[in-house]
Amino acid sequence: MNKDLLEKIIEYGIQAPSGDNSQPWNFVVTEDNKINIYNIPDRDNPILNIHEGGSMVSHGAVITNIRIASDHFGYKAKIKYFPSDLESNLVVEISFEKNDIENYLYKSSLFDSIYKRCTNRNFYQKDLPESIKEEINKIQGDDDINFRFFYKNEEKDFISSKICLSEEIILQTEELHSLLFADVAWTKNEELKKRHGLYVKTLEFNPVQLFVFWLCRKWKNISFLNKKIGFAHIVGKQNSDIYKSSGLSGLIIIKNTEKETYVKAGELLQYIWLKSTDLGLGFQPVTGLFFLNERIKVFGNDPISLENSKKITDAYESLKDFAQIDKTDTILTSFRIGKTKESSGRSSRLKANIIIK
Repeated sequence: MNKDLLEKIIEYGIQAPSGDNSQPWNFVVTEDNKINIYNIPDRDNPILNIHEGGSMVSHGAVITNIRIASDHFGYKAKIKYFPSDLESNLVVEISFEKNDIENYLYKSSLFDSIYKRCTNRNFYQKDLPESIKEEINKIQGDDDINFRFFYKNEEKDFISSKICLSEEIILQTEELHSLLFADVAWTKNEELKKRHGLYVKTLEFNPVQLFVFWLCRKWKNISFLNKKIGFAHIVGKQNSDIYKSSGLSGLIIIKNTEKETYVKAGELLQYIWLKSTDLGLGFQPVTGLFFLNERIKVFGNDPISLENSKKITDAYESLKDFAQIDKTDTILTSFRIGKTKESSGRSSRLKANIIIK
């Protein structure tokens, strides 16, 4: 494989999602035409990125894109996870072999979905055609990473009532609020200049909501609104209503919190996302509750209040009970899928940092 094709495959790789579009990766193309992908520590949210878990999930999404793109161009990608004890930030080494069987692993339509994929925060239709359910239900996990799909309205309502808590807590915690607004891109020109962070257009706000969100960039404003009208709780309820509007709600479950497990979970999450895109469906991951819970488990409640910490752990445990998940397993993330209109905005990407040796 020549270097030009390797660079093209990397360009497809970096169309992967990452927390707040942080893009925590660097690439080295070796003399023997392998791609080494390195993590950039603390590029993602420093409070929520426990075990570098969010970043590892993002790397998994990059790997799925690279697998599909390689296959499209006639090569099979062979993955070695964390191949060197001497390089802690080296996540994977990817080598390539010629693949004579066209689309050996994936349909070419998933290749087309790599650039189409985006987070869609619109309201979704609550039902899915049986033909689409059948396609989605063909997706498989493995022993360490699995998932659950929930189609019944009462199931989706229950999950939504729990996962919306994260937005409420973020708007009640100054440190989390500051991180949320630190990298907001308020205009398309600003977004194109930054090419990372949260692009406000993707939030699907109407003009009134956008103005309120702009006001809330200052902690004193949102603190005042929380005291006067319980603003954070109102936002949580509104988000719950959005999450309920889905054809299905899903959970990804992992057996442990090792970095390799996070990476493989990211591969599965991206595959489900691309499959949904291929089927013409909207997709939105909702991760806040689960990373907040993991932070509390590892570091205690700081900077979250004791009261809110208990709310998070109670909501998390009630979800595990509801989904009948083993006590030793961990919910990594939730997501929703459904028919909807196109997203109003898309996040740009930084130019890939590629070192050619």
